[in-house]
Amino acid sequence: MAKTKASIQHNLNQMLPEKKSRYLLHKYGVLYTEYTFDRFNKTFLGDVSKETVQNWHLLPDVQEGEKYLLKMLHNQRLVELYNIYYERAKDDTNAFKAFTEFSKTFFSDNDEGELTKIIRGLDVGDYDE
Repeated sequence: MAKTKASIQHNLNQMLPEKKSRYLLHKYGVLYTEYTFDRFNKTFLGDVSKETVQNWHLLPDVQEGEKYLLKMLHNQRLVELYNIYYERAKDDTNAFKAFTEFSKTFFSDNDEGELTKIIRGLDVGDYDE
């Protein structure tokens, strides 16, 4: 996972100035999780105002970096969801059906819109332990 985080950080650094990249990684809990915002701000951002940091979200480069980061986190969650369905499918025929449907879309070449439709249609509440 450390290699993945380093890769994400590298890609963000290609898109954004380092301060903004670090800020997004902190905001979404990818790196620097041991820091409160105030401590992180003083250590890595140069103690900029909260208003300045909030205004970063209005900048096109920060929006693009945020979108990239959210996509990476979303893909990670899909893999986690796949693994959950896989484990539950071993003991539950309903979970097996959900796993099969999810797998078809997860491994297909279709765009994410189709996968989102399937996920929304699944009732995961039935599979809670």
